[in-house]
Amino acid sequence: MKSFFFKIRLLANFISNMGMRYILFRTLYIVQTKLGIHKAKFPLNPPLFQSEDIEGTFKTFVDKAPWKKPDKKSPLKEDNYERYQSSEWPFFSSFWMKVDSEAWLTHPKTGYRYNADLHWSLINDFDANAGDIKYVWERARFSWIYELIRIDFHRGKDSFQFIKDQIHSFLDHNPINQGPNYKCSQEISLRCINWCFFLWYYKDDIRLEADFIGKVYHALYWQWKHVCDNISFSRIAVRNNHAITETLFIYLGALWFPDFDPQGKWKSKGKQWFEEEIAYQIYADGTYLQFSMNYHRVVVQLLNLAIRSTHAAEETFSNVVYERSKRSLEFLYQAQVEEHGYLPNYGANDGALFFPMSECSYRDFSPSLNALFQSLSGNHLYENESAQEEGEWFKETKLKLDLELVRKEFSHFDKGGYIICRNEDALLMLRCGNHKDRPSQADNLHLDFWYKGQNLLLDGGSFEYNTTQEKQNYYSGTASHNTLMIGDQNQMFKGGRFIWFFWTQVNDVKVAKDKGVFEIEAIVKAFNQLDKSNKVCRKVMWDPESKAIEVWDTFEGKKGDMQLKQLWHYPIGATLNFQSDALQSKDSLQNYSVYYGKEENCQVKSFLTKGKSIKTILNYK
Repeated sequence: MKSFFFKIRLLANFISNMGMRYILFRTLYIVQTKLGIHKAKFPLNPPLFQSEDIEGTFKTFVDKAPWKKPDKKSPLKEDNYERYQSSEWPFFSSFWMKVDSEAWLTHPKTGYRYNADLHWSLINDFDANAGDIKYVWERARFSWIYELIRIDFHRGKDSFQFIKDQIHSFLDHNPINQGPNYKCSQEISLRCINWCFFLWYYKDDIRLEADFIGKVYHALYWQWKHVCDNISFSRIAVRNNHAITETLFIYLGALWFPDFDPQGKWKSKGKQWFEEEIAYQIYADGTYLQFSMNYHRVVVQLLNLAIRSTHAAEETFSNVVYERSKRSLEFLYQAQVEEHGYLPNYGANDGALFFPMSECSYRDFSPSLNALFQSLSGNHLYENESAQEEGEWFKETKLKLDLELVRKEFSHFDKGGYIICRNEDALLMLRCGNHKDRPSQADNLHLDFWYKGQNLLLDGGSFEYNTTQEKQNYYSGTASHNTLMIGDQNQMFKGGRFIWFFWTQVNDVKVAKDKGVFEIEAIVKAFNQLDKSNKVCRKVMWDPESKAIEVWDTFEGKKGDMQLKQLWHYPIGATLNFQSDALQSKDSLQNYSVYYGKEENCQVKSFLTKGKSIKTILNYK
């Protein structure tokens, strides 16, 4: 009987969280797939789409394109030109794998080969036998072309034929609407934008013949149309950075290639939808609805592309786009570690860097923040020339907004739920947020700490989305974060894939600074799957002068005979000293993932008690 009533609670909570619009849409979408409606809507072997004046069409695109070549060349620290020539490919800005140039459908880790004859709607992107489909999508996104083109520009190499051959190969092995590379509209959008960058850069190359442009033009149109016709899925069922990417591409596709949309209907809709997504997804305080630093950078890059594109075409967005861009910069800048430009590895992180246009580390947010700052103000945010390069690949705008960013000792972003404290050599971040939008990780009250550029208290990261159940639960669950658990329970109840029930919510937050000591007190509703009255209070006192952090966790509610477990994840070899009033402690090795698809070991200190509170003092040096 208890199980029956719990299922009723889950159903009621799911409806409350997601809403009937989402549920009805998802149900209808599944029915349409089973009835073959999507196969008819997204045809195989579509008719040839061509321009009567391909040269004129191409010139219109070049004139409206937002890019330009940087004013000066720089010596590159790395030159991976030969690696590409030998069929090595970068994955998730982290590691390289040898992959046959023709193997667009084969998973490089598992060896699983997707069926290119299968309509995209019938592809299972979470097939346990196939492995994580992102390994197939990664190369087919064509973000790697930026590195080769940068090598061409800075070092005088010639990658034109290589990239052209790769586009030819992709089109030959991936017929329109067939196979895994048409499953995700965001991947389609990015691939097309990146192809357009290639076309723009080599616009004057005599090897860029009309026949090739026509072949790409046909593919661009049908992929753009696919995104247009499937946009409701991202705007209703997904509602995250996918929707921002796709609405922007709908607008840009019609802007750059007017023949795609002779009446201007989709151009107008794409622009309006993009503005609506920015207004909804970026909160008023500049934080982002996915509660993820890396996905927020994804949006920053898209905002820069969007703003530069409108100005290149002498158009503008509504004010909310510029306002939320400014707020995003303020938040991310305050959360940035000054020594190297990194941010806490907080939230879901799939290794995405859509437009890698500098030689800075993947973890360094400076190039993307600088590019958007430059879009808005006309000035650079950083003096480092490497950080400036991404913005230098774009035409200037005429906005010249009055925008100044200054590191603050204390910041509280209450909409997204982040408290950030810093001094000249350390940064402390506490997450204490409400969730009106779907959370991806059960990590409220996570504490992240950096000292002299080292992440002493770290977040577990994401690893992979399609992995073992055990790893899915660990990385997205409470166990990989510096927060409180009850037994082995997550703060929220785990559903399938990206679904959580009983979202954590903040009851109260107090912040202060007294005699040089930062003081934070946050109360959140958590573990409501056990009892709807359950709450956790975390008090944090950080004294930078004595290099001490005191954390006092108190549980209020019903937990049965389960123990409280306070968790601390830190790098192997880190100089940390823990003192706790808990009677039981445990040291163990666990994993964390800074880069998607790659795991490293970290140390974990756990403090346990049968009581209802744990107080711990951490000393660092």
